[in-house]
Amino acid sequence: ANNKRKFILATNIAETSITVTDVRYVIDCGFVKTRLIHPVTGYEMLKTIPISKAQANQRAGRSGRTAPGKIFIKFEDVTIPEIQRVNMTQVILQLKDLNIPSITDFPLPSPPSTASIKVAFQILLMLQALDTDQNLTKHGKNMAQLPLFPILGHLLLKSIEYKCVAECLTAVSLLSSDNIFQQPFKEEEKQKAERARRNFMVREGDLLTLVNVYEKWREAHMDKGWTNRNYLNFRALQHAHSVRNQLGTLLQTKLHVDIAVSCMPSKEPFLMCIAAGLFMNVARKVTAETASEERKINPNDTSSQVAKSRFEAILASSKANKYKSNTNSSSNSNTLTAPYKTLKDGQYVHIHPSSVLFSFSGGISKLPNYIIFAELLITSKQYIRTLSVIDESWLHIVAPHVYTMNSSSTTGSVSGTSGSSINVQD
Repeated sequence: ANNKRKFILATNIAETSITVTDVRYVIDCGFVKTRLIHPVTGYEMLKTIPISKAQANQRAGRSGRTAPGKIFIKFEDVTIPEIQRVNMTQVILQLKDLNIPSITDFPLPSPPSTASIKVAFQILLMLQALDTDQNLTKHGKNMAQLPLFPILGHLLLKSIEYKCVAECLTAVSLLSSDNIFQQPFKEEEKQKAERARRNFMVREGDLLTLVNVYEKWREAHMDKGWTNRNYLNFRALQHAHSVRNQLGTLLQTKLHVDIAVSCMPSKEPFLMCIAAGLFMNVARKVTAETASEERKINPNDTSSQVAKSRFEAILASSKANKYKSNTNSSSNSNTLTAPYKTLKDGQYVHIHPSSVLFSFSGGISKLPNYIIFAELLITSKQYIRTLSVIDESWLHIVAPHVYTMNSSSTTGSVSGTSGSSINVQD
């Protein structure tokens, strides 16, 4: 109506060509959520960072194009080139496949740091895509045939060994797509969406839940009305289906793989395959007992004392902050996020609220000891999401070149309730 002020809240939509007429002022937060690669750990993470001056100028021009915008904060002149902030493993894998002898001497535009290239080589070595002479292995050549990040290509190829190709094709395709669950704004719709999501949940984790959703969607003949009734993203499912068909064709034509091979109804081969594919992304639950065990290993170690202090602070934080479920179900009332610690580099992380595991009833004690994650998200805390429950005894089986198991260890169960001791090799 006339003589009424309107406010539009937006994120990086202001960087698109969308212009709303009669918008006179745009107040922007000056931040953007973007993917980055940690130069030391090699983890890909989603992090909120300040925008550049170039992005700010673009956002400032969104005020209906009727007047120039103004910027009141100083930013860096240009946005960091993508090649300098993302995982370099795919670039290196493709260059090696093209028989480029020296990656560091290749004239890449805006060359990445030496540290990120070094981390990428280490990851490819751990994935056994390269040998010790930095030449492509047969496994690496097969990975280069797939238009996927190397870790996902490695995961998909491992499915041949574990005879769960159909399930892994679905999981990888859904990981390459947008969120398949709708996120309504109205509270009543939120609760309906959460109840619908719980109908698909699989206790062993998010990847099996995604596979379950896809199979149910196919059983419903990919009906759009069915997806809307179940608060699912029809476009995201369609995209994942298209990606799955393309990857399936590549596996059949280039690698002669039978894509119909399935392990279902048994879940264990699929979970072992996930452990074999994402073995670098393992986290162990930190409890008072495990912290005590770490201190017994080297009680005089200063780093252990620092770790103890960090653990106690995080544990206190997790006890003080209880998250409420979006449903009225008494079995899923308040739950706690347990602090986990990554095996690779000892970072403390928390289960993301969007995860199936976040809804476990019983609090910290009922959460699995070991989980595998597909993504690291950094906001107010370090969150891990797209999780799967694994048995800790699998690690030295699926990745013996990385993990060893102490002889005194006991074998655990799929729920992760045992006290096995896993060591990470240097």
